[in-house]
Amino acid sequence: MDALHPLTLRFTSEELEQTWRVMRAQESLRPFRATTSLAIALYVGFIILDHALLEHVAWRLLFVRVIVCVLLAGVFALTWTSAWQRFDNWIVAGAVLLSGGGILALLAVGGEQAHLHWAGLMLAQMAIYSLFRPRLPVSVAISLALIVAFNAIVIPAGMIPVAIIVVDNFFLVSAALVGCLASYSMERSSRERFLVTRNLEVERRLSDRLLLNILPEPIARRLKAGEERIADQHAEVTVLFADIADFTAMTAHMEPIDLVQLLDDVFQEFDSVARDHGIEKVKTIGDACMMVSGLPEAQDDHVGRIAEAALDMRERVADCRSVNGQPIRLHIGIATGSVVAGVIGRTKFSYDLWGDVVNTASRMATLAERGRIQVTEEVVHALGDRFTFRPRGFLDVKGKGRMETWYLESREAPELEDAGTPDLLELVRASAANED
Repeated sequence: MDALHPLTLRFTSEELEQTWRVMRAQESLRPFRATTSLAIALYVGFIILDHALLEHVAWRLLFVRVIVCVLLAGVFALTWTSAWQRFDNWIVAGAVLLSGGGILALLAVGGEQAHLHWAGLMLAQMAIYSLFRPRLPVSVAISLALIVAFNAIVIPAGMIPVAIIVVDNFFLVSAALVGCLASYSMERSSRERFLVTRNLEVERRLSDRLLLNILPEPIARRLKAGEERIADQHAEVTVLFADIADFTAMTAHMEPIDLVQLLDDVFQEFDSVARDHGIEKVKTIGDACMMVSGLPEAQDDHVGRIAEAALDMRERVADCRSVNGQPIRLHIGIATGSVVAGVIGRTKFSYDLWGDVVNTASRMATLAERGRIQVTEEVVHALGDRFTFRPRGFLDVKGKGRMETWYLESREAPELEDAGTPDLLELVRASAANED
């Protein structure tokens, strides 16, 4: 916990101190307005009592009370300006001094009724500590100022017997001591509560960040909102699998730290690619990762996003080398179709996808040649006129039988000559044959 000065209670961090003061100014605004309104109302009430009980001095007292009410109203008006945010503690001090000073002025003009007003000074002190609540140094300064002013008025004037003055001072000083201790305790409590709230907020942001590392943001929001079972059907998504070619042989004699560093470098590139193209990296499995476009929220051109991401992944790792100088190459597979996506687990969340397209994309990566991006027929149908593809031919795919597969070559659109057929795949085949 950040350190507090034991006497002034200031934070050792100036930034933290300023943040706390802004927070305190916001929190104390409404109570201060309410208390200032109460002070004005009390002065108005005393005006009525003066005219009812002290007719021979009522007009002298009225003058003082009206002046104080007008000044308090001016202070009250400052709370509606930007001055409150910058000078809230001084505004509070001004209000207390006006209230207490008004009572002292009543002592000076009240003459023989002076003994009726000293108790009002006690009321002002109570307001200092419990309602107005300035910071501790200001509370101490105002208490001392009011006590000194009280004695400066009543002692030279001989209004009150010396014995009574001594007793009055005993009560005023005692009230000041108790009140300052209360002010110290309340300010310390406020600062410690501020620190706890701030630390909780830091922990909450850290928790949110960790949650977003595990789950897509829309899914994390649903979990935080209390949704317990998350399972969604997505009709149109594109899935990508990528793994490092010859990883086992490449890393067989690596030191653990070098192996982890290699994977960290590669997966940082993958994370960057996912951010750049607005797709989700769902999970990593050893040296492989799975990405998806089109969920958890639908996306336009989800196939194109994945194709762009695959080409970027291949380009970004092209210059990477293992610790022994071997180049890093990828097997990448892409398939498009429908999936079910959801969150499983309670103490350790996992967002995952299920469906034939997931298995197919995985098989495309497994069967791809080193450094190649292998895709299904559906991907070529979706993107054949925007990217260059090369037919690989038919493969025996586990769980799927014989499938015709294709390699995604580049972003350059092929130059196709329409041979009188609307079949895009035939045109791509023809283009590849012409290049050969």
